[in-house]
Amino acid sequence: MFRKGILTFNSKNYRDFISSKPCMICFNKVSDAHHWRTKGSSQNDLYCVPLCREHHSMFHNIGVKSFCDKFKLGDIPYIKMIEFITEFINDETTEW
Repeated sequence: MFRKGILTFNSKNYRDFISSKPCMICFNKVSDAHHWRTKGSSQNDLYCVPLCREHHSMFHNIGVKSFCDKFKLGDIPYIKMIEFITEFINDETTEW
């Protein structure tokens, strides 16, 4: 659901879709929908990426900058977010 005024998207179906993707670091097929960016306690599902439990925990332990440096990610997470959103929107079976 989109909230008025701020482009915030929250959808269990989208989080499940992200979780169905392999980890973007090790390609493990079991992933969590990790919120790459959050502002306060507000989580925006548009910023979800798939991370396995190991990499999800590592992200929270070392922080975004160290995580990106360790895996030389650059803009890859944002590119993947756009790819996932596009795939989700274009899927005719998608339930919003």
